[in-house]
Amino acid sequence: MLTHGGSIGNLAALLAARQAKAGFDAWTEGSAGGPPLAVLGSAQAHYCVARAA
Repeated sequence: MLTHGGSIGNLAALLAARQAKAGFDAWTEGSAGGPPLAVLGSAQAHYCVARAA
C-alpha cells in the first residue's frame, strides 16, 4: 500500500499488525474482544506512533 505521508503509513502499519497478530478480529470486536494488546516502541519513534496507538 502506498500512502502520502509517514503518519498515515505508521497508522496503516499498526492496524495491519494488530489484525495479523491480535489472535482475534480486533477490527470488528474492538479492544474488548480479546486480551489486552501493547505496542513497544523506542523513544526515537515518530510522534504519530504513540498517537495512533
